Amino acid sequence: MSEEERTVIERELGTYNARINTITGESFGYFGLPQSRRSNWREAFTAMIDGLLQDGIDAGIKLPFSYEEIASVVQTHASCLDSVAAPKLVLWDLWEGNVFVNEGRITGLIDHERALWGDPLMEHFFSFFSNRTPFLDGYGVAAPSANSNTRERRLLYDLYLSLVLRIECDYRHYQEDHTQWTIGNLNERFKALQTFEV
Repeated sequence: MSEEERTVIERELGTYNARINTITGESFGYFGLPQSRRSNWREAFTAMIDGLLQDGIDAGIKLPFSYEEIASVVQTHASCLDSVAAPKLVLWDLWEGNVFVNEGRITGLIDHERALWGDPLMEHFFSFFSNRTPFLDGYGVAAPSANSNTRERRLLYDLYLSLVLRIECDYRHYQEDHTQWTIGNLNERFKALQTFEV
């Protein structure tokens, strides 16, 4: 695609994503895992982190930092999650590879098994991987770093995503070069949160 075509599609995706994020649920947690639901976002998200870390422990995965250090840093910053009052529908895995396009228009969005009720700021295009202007224009918001609270929350979500990417390597038997790439990401994201000051 040309940059112009990509810009049009990303702006359209931002509009669709904003509409999806207006759908409100009754509790926080993964859409497909009712047992994961909690009454507030801090409890739901920290339970998601705890479950993910347990997956790593169960598989004997060595991380750049200890599991205890990661859990501690998450708890240190978890109070910022209290600002999320309503459980919104978040697709979370809505990256370029999960968008169908035909003749310059979006025709489908796929791969929703990671959808959850939570904070729309978790969406992929707000992450350190993307944060592109056309999407933000379509969505109708400023960049997540606009204030301290949104920046802190986004750092937590970036850490969570980086943990998922690293831990799933062993479960999915990815090649070593991909695993090393995820370790680098995790290292950067952990340090970014660890050194963040409100």
